[in-house]
Amino acid sequence: MRTYGAKNADHELKRQRMIGLIAPVVMRAAPLRPSLREMAKAAGVSVNNLRHYFGTREGVLEAVFEAMGAAGEPYIRRALGFTDLPVRMGLRSLLLEIIEAWTPEQLGGLHSSGISEGLGSESLGPVYIENLLEPMLALVEEMLEIWIARDELEIADVRTAALGLMGPVLMALLHQRGLGGHGCRELDFEPFVDELVEGWLGGYSRA
Repeated sequence: MRTYGAKNADHELKRQRMIGLIAPVVMRAAPLRPSLREMAKAAGVSVNNLRHYFGTREGVLEAVFEAMGAAGEPYIRRALGFTDLPVRMGLRSLLLEIIEAWTPEQLGGLHSSGISEGLGSESLGPVYIENLLEPMLALVEEMLEIWIARDELEIADVRTAALGLMGPVLMALLHQRGLGGHGCRELDFEPFVDELVEGWLGGYSRA
C-alpha cells in the first residue's frame, strides 16, 4: 500500500515521458513562448496534470532545459575527439559542426528557446546558462586546455579565449538563423569560420 503523499513508482518515468513530448514544441516555437496549455496538449495530459508534475510553466521549462542538457553530454564527449587534430583543423571542425547543427530541431531550437525564455527571468536564465550555454563554453575551454598541454597554444586565461572564439560564432548564428539576417546580409559561414580561426590563432598559437 502506498503511503499517503508518496509518489507513484512510475512518477519519474511519466515525468520524463512528458518532457520528451514537450521539448520539441518548446524548441520549434522559439522565439515564441508556448503556453502551459499548449505544452499540456503536446504531452497528452491536462493542465492540472502538468501542474501536478512540474508545478508551474517555469517548472516545465526548467525540466526541459535540464533534460536537453543531459541529452547533449554524449555529443560533447564526441566533440572532444576533435582535439586529436592539430588545433587549426580541430577548431574549424568544431565550429562548422556547431553551425551545421544550428537548426530549429537541434542546437538552434535549444538556444533560441533558452534565450527567449531566459532573458529577464531570474529562474530560467540561470537554468539555460547552466544546462545549455555553459556546457558549450566549458567544452571549448577543455579542448583549449588539451592543445595547451600539447604546446600548440599559449593562453593565460582559457575562459577569455573561449569566449573570444565562440562569441562571434553565436552572434553570427543568431543574426543569420535566429533573427533572419540572411535575408538582408547573408553570411557564407565557411569562409567566416576560416577567417575567425586564423585571426583567433594569431593571438594564441605557438606555431
